[in-house]
Amino acid sequence: MAIGDKIREARKAAGLTQVELAKKTSLSRSYIGDIEKNRYNPSVTTLQLIATATGTTMAFLLDGAEMVE
Repeated sequence: MAIGDKIREARKAAGLTQVELAKKTSLSRSYIGDIEKNRYNPSVTTLQLIATATGTTMAFLLDGAEMVE
């Protein structure tokens, strides 16, 4: 599974919309959408922001390890 798919899965599991995730991470909604569509590969810093906002781990986002931190 691509990283964008994992981010979408984590976001939905956290019950967040793209707009809500964008607000929690200070990223734009369009950038979140582009990441989820695998148009961009997020930086480590961005991955950490998304992991924290969704209550998951970077390990899950990167390799599918345990989802909940």
